[in-house]
Amino acid sequence: MIVIACLDDNGGMMFNHRRQSQDRVLRAHIAALVGGAMLWMNHYSAQQFDAESIQHLNVDDAFLQEAVQGDYCFVEDTALKSYE
Repeated sequence: MIVIACLDDNGGMMFNHRRQSQDRVLRAHIAALVGGAMLWMNHYSAQQFDAESIQHLNVDDAFLQEAVQGDYCFVEDTALKSYE
């Protein structure tokens, strides 16, 4: 899997339980980056995306277990340590 994450200067994905990544330009950049590849995310992250803007968007709270090699995973609030 290819992880997409937005981090603050301290390496954190959340600030006071709020996302780092709520930005229209960032969402457009992610859509362009993944192109026609699979993009996985959980329901929390999917709230900010328009399903029509991502060709192969998969939403599942167990997305990190579902993704295969070459798939993109947008991670905002899920620990990644066990997937190293």
